[in-house]
Amino acid sequence: MNKQLIQSGMTLIEVLVTVLIVSVGLLGLASLQATSIKEGMDTSKRSQGLWMIDELASRMRVNTAGLANGYTGAGTVAALCTGGAVTQCNAGNECTGNEMARFDVWQVICGANAGPGVVASSNDNINITDYSITCDAAPCDATSNFTISINWVAKAVQDAASSSATYNEDDEQNITMTIRP
Repeated sequence: MNKQLIQSGMTLIEVLVTVLIVSVGLLGLASLQATSIKEGMDTSKRSQGLWMIDELASRMRVNTAGLANGYTGAGTVAALCTGGAVTQCNAGNECTGNEMARFDVWQVICGANAGPGVVASSNDNINITDYSITCDAAPCDATSNFTISINWVAKAVQDAASSSATYNEDDEQNITMTIRP
């Protein structure tokens, strides 16, 4: 009888060890899945950032009249997106090259404001914290090199950070591209 009791006790211990090993494995898989989703979001943001830089580069190639200071003087994200009005350049409103350049930057960086909770542009997806367009030599023209840079807060960093809206510079991701229009 003791032998049978010991054997059933060993079977119970084997089952508990098996359950423990399977539980640890499943927790590892769940953690891997969560990390994969966060990294996928960051990859999506990087793709959006590349699209935005490519869009700005294409617009700069078309609007050579705005290269002198329209693109480089557009302002910060806060001033551009929440500040003063940007001249709407369309068929009904003639614009100078510099006005068109500022409108191009506003349209790509700020996008259309469709209201809270509505995703209407790349900026809604990427959460841009800063951008810059610089020229390597004055006067800026079609033979100059322009450097376009976009910064945003990574999804993984937002989840790990406190609930405050401020982030350290180390928490940002960046894409920089140098072009010649």
